[in-house]
Amino acid sequence: MAAKNRDKLRQMAEKNDILFRDRACPQCGSRLAVCLKPQGTDAFPYLNLGDPQAETAYYCPICRTYHSTDGPFSPYVQPPSTPFPGDGKRYHFTRAFVRDRVSRVLFIQGIGALCVLPLLIHMLRATLQDFSLFNWAGTLFCAMALFVLLYFFSYYFRLLGVCRRSFFELGEKGVIFCDGIASHYMPWEDFRLAEAIPGQDGTEESYIFDTATRSFVLNQNLENHKEAALRIARRLRDTDVPMNPRLLHLVY
Repeated sequence: MAAKNRDKLRQMAEKNDILFRDRACPQCGSRLAVCLKPQGTDAFPYLNLGDPQAETAYYCPICRTYHSTDGPFSPYVQPPSTPFPGDGKRYHFTRAFVRDRVSRVLFIQGIGALCVLPLLIHMLRATLQDFSLFNWAGTLFCAMALFVLLYFFSYYFRLLGVCRRSFFELGEKGVIFCDGIASHYMPWEDFRLAEAIPGQDGTEESYIFDTATRSFVLNQNLENHKEAALRIARRLRDTDVPMNPRLLHLVY
């Protein structure tokens, strides 16, 4: 049983390493895109942005060749980016996304901490009056619970600030992505793949772009995400950046 669990954890670690660690192409040295393994005659490189269950292959948009994930690869070292100005129109995360994903959890953690604090004070008083095993264990348990709640409250409080500061912005020279901590600049000439993915289970359409330094998704969690995606796609349509048929139909 223990060996089976170790094998499962090892496989999960290997899949996460493939999905989230950048590798360099052994032929040209450019960053490899993590794509779904091509099926049948459709060889368009559909990006895999986090599904560990899907069959995955590396794809080099420069050489336009697939590589097995089993081979040895050198890590890709991202070069420093050159800043450029945006047009002032910023696309932030929606209030619904921030509320559902961050604010709600932050509120629950805060309420939990307020509920545990009086219980901890009560157990401390009981322990000072009677240093029994029950009182001591209860105090320790409440202290640990309060520590965990406050830790996650602090984490989500910082995450709330990061989400509110994050945005996408387009400029004459490319796309700017601010992750709430630093700005990342993606020139138009660095774009390599673009695709539109239909929504599922009531979600809206998503748009995926791959550049020389990173992949990113524009979906319903971003304000006016379709407008931003089509602005990018229209800028790329006169270049040799491959687009899947769905995105081409929307652009033209």
